[in-house]
Amino acid sequence: MVRPVFSEERQAQQVLFTKIFRGVFYCEIIINLITAAISIFAPTQYAAMFVSQPAGLIAELLRWYGILLVVFAYLELRALLSKRDELLAFVLEGFLIGDITQMVALIPFVNATGGVWSVSLISTLVITLVLVVSRIGWLRIYYSQKARRTETIASSAQ
Repeated sequence: MVRPVFSEERQAQQVLFTKIFRGVFYCEIIINLITAAISIFAPTQYAAMFVSQPAGLIAELLRWYGILLVVFAYLELRALLSKRDELLAFVLEGFLIGDITQMVALIPFVNATGGVWSVSLISTLVITLVLVVSRIGWLRIYYSQKARRTETIASSAQ
């Protein structure tokens, strides 16, 4: 059975959404690098955005968080610049797992810090939700295009 070819309009929409999602991912890189700089060079101030007692080990752990953010930003930037969607899909799948884990971990964190949703925590949640939607949207388009290419190759081989 041959699937109907997608309309030009639908293909144009997918191209547009792919560009928007890529823009979101570039913004994520910028946000991650800014966050990394703050958490590495001003960890106490960064921790104060989330907890009432920001000094000590919490601040020192945030330096390591910043280092990881630099690595993640580098990986995502290289995947985006490579123009290899297979590589980007691999990176985005891993980040999606991290996003979902972060949202789950956010609930006990809020409870442990007094149950108050600060502006910083709400911002974290909103940004993470935008990233989750963008990653799922980009991955959905990528895998649907990959499936169509596979079907086209299989049907032309017959």
